[in-house]
Amino acid sequence: MFVKRTFFPRLRRLRWRILAVAGAILVWASLYADCWHVVSPYWFGKHFLDTEYLVLGRCNLARQHGCLFADGGLAGSITGIYPRYEAQYDCFFNASVIDSAASRYSPYMSQSCFQTVLLSLADRILPLAPYQRFALFRATTALLATLSFMLLVYWIHRKFGAVAAVLAFCSVISSPFITVFGRNLWFQSWTYLLPFFAVAWRIKRMRPNAPISFRTDFLVVGAAVLVKCMLNGYEYVTTAVLAILSPYVYDWCLRQRSLKHIAAQAGSALGGAACAIAITCVILVGQISAVKGSPKAGIDYLLQTAEERMYGNPEKHVESISASLHASTASVVSLYLRGRMFEYGLINWERGEVVPWRWLRSSVRFAHLIILTLLASCVLLWSARRCGSERRRIIAAVASTGISIAAPLSWIVLFKAHAFVHPHLDTIVWYVPFVPMAAGLCGLAISRWCAILSGKSDCGPA
Repeated sequence: MFVKRTFFPRLRRLRWRILAVAGAILVWASLYADCWHVVSPYWFGKHFLDTEYLVLGRCNLARQHGCLFADGGLAGSITGIYPRYEAQYDCFFNASVIDSAASRYSPYMSQSCFQTVLLSLADRILPLAPYQRFALFRATTALLATLSFMLLVYWIHRKFGAVAAVLAFCSVISSPFITVFGRNLWFQSWTYLLPFFAVAWRIKRMRPNAPISFRTDFLVVGAAVLVKCMLNGYEYVTTAVLAILSPYVYDWCLRQRSLKHIAAQAGSALGGAACAIAITCVILVGQISAVKGSPKAGIDYLLQTAEERMYGNPEKHVESISASLHASTASVVSLYLRGRMFEYGLINWERGEVVPWRWLRSSVRFAHLIILTLLASCVLLWSARRCGSERRRIIAAVASTGISIAAPLSWIVLFKAHAFVHPHLDTIVWYVPFVPMAAGLCGLAISRWCAILSGKSDCGPA
């Protein structure tokens, strides 16, 4: 009896921990070196170099001037040497290149991106060669991204079950977008799920019968959003903020919260996020002021940048930007619904490269996953009518997955112009956290259906 109560539960926990570590190693190997050939070698090696160079440009400036916060601490590039983004890598690996008197610093003023300051500091203090420091930066970033998505898989395992976690893990490790984003020093994709984890941690810390402090929701979500915006700016900020709805909705359905409670808790959390974004905007205006000379110039620049990415007047902008502003919201949403989950990045037509997973070239689109998720939801809701103790958990799983699609759609709709121009970037929003949760819900539907057919479920007659 003692062995059965103590040894076997410990053995099961040890087994899951070993599987989790093994899964994390597999994901990290994919994000850092694409060991499993999720995307074409050319796409993995060259994609996003035209954004990551902004980080290296900041490191180069810190080396040149010995000041971490020169030019407002903004990311940017050293100009006067061409081609621009490739030259930043040359400067980083060979510091003598930046001694040219013709070079100057061109800041990127749309985001604070204090990760560039932190990496500049690490670049100065680490006793390693430039290539080794660069490899360490990328490896650490890939590790943080791995931990972020594996924590999401763990949350799905706790809420949806083992089969759901396996399918969620497969959706992560097979994603071309998670793979190419994972090690990128500019995007820091691990920050996208910080608000989600902050809310999940806050809910786990709540006592069942203790009074709830909505001020805690305000502070926890606000702190998470503040860290996200300070580290990598406003990239997919609406997606990161609305991702918090999934753990909240799961808890609300499980505990059968009243509408008054839901409104108060959601309002507190979203209010904290809004305050955090406002604080970062004030900081960014100050940074831009250090470059342009006045706060008004910083405010004008932010307003212009927002117009170019959202719903500005096409007549006020150049032709390359006005085309995105003319595009209808419905057409942009349709573009992303028709986006391919696996094929994008598998083929480089110019070089004729095809990765080994040729069967993934089948046209699996995000719209197909949404349809499959709806079918899984119908199966689960039907099974919930026949179940006892698991009914609330099933409804909570369906509701939290359904609300998770609001996170990617918020960015595609609100930042329509940006999404129109950058589908090769913005498709990542589908994975924060909708795709893993949708895959998990399908796994839950499979496990429930198998349990019903085998008679091992607690479901009885309707």
